[in-house]
Amino acid sequence: MLSVELTDLGCSPIVNENWPSGIASSIKAGVQAALETSPLPECILILVCDQPGLGLPILRNLLSTHSSQRKIATASRYRETVGVPAVFDREVFAELLQLSGDQGARRILLRHLDQVAAVDFPDGDFDIDTPEDLAQLGLRRS
Repeated sequence: MLSVELTDLGCSPIVNENWPSGIASSIKAGVQAALETSPLPECILILVCDQPGLGLPILRNLLSTHSSQRKIATASRYRETVGVPAVFDREVFAELLQLSGDQGARRILLRHLDQVAAVDFPDGDFDIDTPEDLAQLGLRRS
């Protein structure tokens, strides 16, 4: 069922039945679904659901930077590296489909680093993976 928050955004949920095989299967499910749309999208925004510091300003900055710089990807920059959320141009869709297991999209960003624009996301290195992380989030916000 589509969340109330997404109903006006034209989103279509994609269920990844193969999720136990790793994050790459989720990326591939999303890319494959995008490839089946018409017209074919110029780019894909990949993000994760466990970065509590992520907000609309970062997403808008990623999309506008990608639009203006026209590199093969525009990634978030945090903790001296690049990662998601990131926008990937159509040129690298095939590489996203080649990921496997627990390989995330960072591998592709690092492979093409000279062709990747970056947007600062200082809180991007903090994600919620454990109950301890959730407790840490409460401390960060107090």
